Amino acid sequence: MAKTLSLDELHEHLKDFSVAMLTTVTPEGYLHARPMMTQEREPDADLWFVSAMHSDKVEEMRANPKAGVIYHRDRDNAYVSLTGDVEVVQDKDFLRKHWKEAWRVWFPQGPDQADLCMIKVTAREAEYWEPKVGKLRVMFEVARGAATGQRPEITPPVKGKVT
Repeated sequence: MAKTLSLDELHEHLKDFSVAMLTTVTPEGYLHARPMMTQEREPDADLWFVSAMHSDKVEEMRANPKAGVIYHRDRDNAYVSLTGDVEVVQDKDFLRKHWKEAWRVWFPQGPDQADLCMIKVTAREAEYWEPKVGKLRVMFEVARGAATGQRPEITPPVKGKVT
C-alpha cells in the first residue's frame, strides 16, 4: 500500500546510507547507473550530488531530466529506491559554500573548476525496506522459501509519494 512520505521521513531513512547508484537514461533508451556520494541536505532539495558538467550523466539528464537513485546498506540488506526529477546547477557561490576537500581527488582545481556542477534530485516516489529481522534471518527465510516453495516471511517494502 502506498503512503505519502515527507521529505523529513525520506532523509530519516537515508541517514545511514552514503553511496547511491544514480541512474539516468541514455540516448538509446538504456539505463545507466553509477555510484555517487550524496551531499549534505539542503532545505530546498531532496538530494544533491557533485559532478563535472562534461559527463555522460549530465548529458543524459539534459536530454531526459528524470533519474533513479538506489541506496543499499549491507549490514542488514536495507534499501531505499527513489525516482525523481533532476536539475543541473552551476552556481559558483553555492559550490564554494558547500565545497569539501575530499572532492579534490575528482576535481583537482577545487570549487572554481570551470566544469563543476551540482545535481539536484527532487524525489517524486520512494520505496524503502528495512528488515525488522536481522540479516541472518532474511537469509534463512530466503533459503527456507527456496527449499519449501513457500514465500519468505520478511517485512514488505513501504512505497510512497514524496511531498
